[in-house]
Amino acid sequence: MTYADPKNALAFYKIFGTDGGVLISFINAFFDFKGDEAIKQIELKEPYSEEKISQIKHQDIMNISAMDKKGQSCLIQILPCEKSKGAPSDVLNELAKKSLYFASNAYAKQSSKCDTSKLKKVYFVGFVNSSIFESKNYISCHCLVNSETKNQDIGEIEFRFVELNKFNKDLSKLSTVLDKWMYFIKNVSQLKLMPDVYTTRDFKNAFNLASLGKWDKQEQEAYNYMVLRDLDDTNAIKNAESKALQKGIEEAKKIVVLNALKQGLDYHTIEMLTGLSDKMIDRIAKGNK
Repeated sequence: MTYADPKNALAFYKIFGTDGGVLISFINAFFDFKGDEAIKQIELKEPYSEEKISQIKHQDIMNISAMDKKGQSCLIQILPCEKSKGAPSDVLNELAKKSLYFASNAYAKQSSKCDTSKLKKVYFVGFVNSSIFESKNYISCHCLVNSETKNQDIGEIEFRFVELNKFNKDLSKLSTVLDKWMYFIKNVSQLKLMPDVYTTRDFKNAFNLASLGKWDKQEQEAYNYMVLRDLDDTNAIKNAESKALQKGIEEAKKIVVLNALKQGLDYHTIEMLTGLSDKMIDRIAKGNK
């Protein structure tokens, strides 16, 4: 059995945007909604369908309207795994901008006439496969707080980010429903069979939806395209980093050569220190004049 990787936006939509029970199970576990606060009904603004595949390639935010058992509603946005490009600070900066844009846009669009009675709380969930926060926990919560009292006086928008690389539990340590969902999202593409710890209907449905052998040709082609696109991006980043590193090494050797020449060292000694040929040392020396 070959399973799709939920860190891929299309796979995430296929798994969590097809079966309402799967998505409700994940949301209740993720936010620890229990009792009357448990979500009982959801509506995806753009549910998964073959017609939406081309859009998912470029727009990967999932917008959900949810209602709990008390009849209270909220909006939940989920951004499948954000591809890590550049330094952690760059990833954080890009994720922060995206999350603020999507969440504030969703909040504002609820009422065109600024009728605040119709505004619902917005939860934003963003996945990232790298470490961008100092917290040791793999889930971090970010809210609008009073800078003096640290109280959350304005609670209409809340951000939660998942750093998947910080989730390191193995199968024997999965004790909660949330543990099992995190393990599924991070590792299912590496599995061949559904582990015995996954016993509920919602988990079984999730594994069934993740099975690539049950996807049609259009879905498989779109998925493979996105996987290759992400791989190309990753290779481009690695190549750029490699070139930058090589350039840094060359610059460092140049400095060593120039300093060594100032100290009166001969070419043979400098060659032993840097691994550069006499011709290259001579070029550096003449280029600095």
